[in-house]
Amino acid sequence: MQHAWTGALIAVAVFLGAALLNPLCLVLAPVAVVPMVVYPYAKRFTDFPQAFLGLAQSMGPVRAWLAVTGGWSWKAIVLGLAVGIWIGGFDLIYA
Repeated sequence: MQHAWTGALIAVAVFLGAALLNPLCLVLAPVAVVPMVVYPYAKRFTDFPQAFLGLAQSMGPVRAWLAVTGGWSWKAIVLGLAVGIWIGGFDLIYA
């Protein structure tokens, strides 16, 4: 149990360190963390946890775009949606 908490705290520290690249990323960090925390528990209260996985994974490309460019773009949104649908759909087929 202690190893899991240690790993989780290291992951949060790395995540917040990366979020410091851009003030907007730091402000939006809680929005990105919620789906990642909810996904492992989604199987307990929904029949479609793949939607939570797709949502959590779709935020990655958008966050990377924000960190590098510092602004929003529809290209980032389309890329994020493509990644979320791809991973969520793959997990649905796998399940």
